[in-house]
Amino acid sequence: MHLMAMCLLFSAMVILVTSDSLKVEDCDASLVESMRAEMLQSSAVLSPMYEPGSHTHKMHTRSHFAFSDNAPLQVGHRSYHKLVKPLYWVHVPKCNSGFIRSVLFLPTMCQNMSEAASIKLRNKSLLNASLLSLHFNPAIEDECPGDVADLRDLGPNFADHSGIGSFFLDSVKGHGMIVLRQPEQRLISAWNHDYHSWSTSLLGRDPYNINEFASFVSGCATKMLTRHQVSDGLGRNPGRESACGDPRPISEEESNLAITRLRKGFIFVGLIENYDLSICLLHAMFGGECSDLELAMGHSESSRANNSWYDTSMLQGWKDVYDGRLYAEAQAIFQASLESYRVTNAFCQECWAQAGLTSK
Repeated sequence: MHLMAMCLLFSAMVILVTSDSLKVEDCDASLVESMRAEMLQSSAVLSPMYEPGSHTHKMHTRSHFAFSDNAPLQVGHRSYHKLVKPLYWVHVPKCNSGFIRSVLFLPTMCQNMSEAASIKLRNKSLLNASLLSLHFNPAIEDECPGDVADLRDLGPNFADHSGIGSFFLDSVKGHGMIVLRQPEQRLISAWNHDYHSWSTSLLGRDPYNINEFASFVSGCATKMLTRHQVSDGLGRNPGRESACGDPRPISEEESNLAITRLRKGFIFVGLIENYDLSICLLHAMFGGECSDLELAMGHSESSRANNSWYDTSMLQGWKDVYDGRLYAEAQAIFQASLESYRVTNAFCQECWAQAGLTSK
């Protein structure tokens, strides 16, 4: 089977590189080698589908999940994926820091966490990931060794806002989780949060207005998936400026790379605008009960579906084009996941009841 798969992959590569629209000699050698490396590491991912007329899942291939050799975890009459560890959460600014709890509370995660750390995670006054990280000593990487990616030797800390461009293949692909937000809503939220990700160290001042801010911070999620700046907090500290605030323009190639990485590198893609469904989907995929801590607001007031939209008229028609493309892909992945796991409002009533939410 492995030989057949490799033959098919090689055939596809031959077709691509000999087509009229793409010639090998037109490509930069380093880019070709990078693409080759990603293709060789790419595999389809098993995602459970319901067998018609049955309450159990049957495993089928889905191209937008990462590959796992792990067999599904059987819990009662339901089958769930075993988590491919260590997990890496790409924490896009203003996309609900509280998601950290959803990651760390999943079955088999952080089973040796100290009681003190567990108490802190359950402290409702610490819904912000940056607050949580400040109160963790030892760090989450030490509390959950082997369960979360420990990249501190490269600079990033778990749950910060670092770009993943330089370590995507080694540490994120097949292990990644991400939650995305409607781009203009995310940008206005960042503007309201002390100009989050604005490069003060580069410009030496605050932005004059939201349009100037948008011109620098647009494409935030796209940049995080392709660039490598190490960043934390508001992304404004000298030496730790956010990839989001990188003023270099995004190219079409970079945009396409971010979309490809989102589609092929992440085992979970959630949406702020459908956050309740996202958390329900997460547990439908990986098991565990929903919690009121997961569905609390955090400091992202739109973490409940569509109930707190900003007025975008202040942007005067401006659109975040590249993050718009990425978000459209995230919506498609999310919808496909809902259908694969048959997650609906009716299905999620049990989850939301566990979290103390009223029926929807």
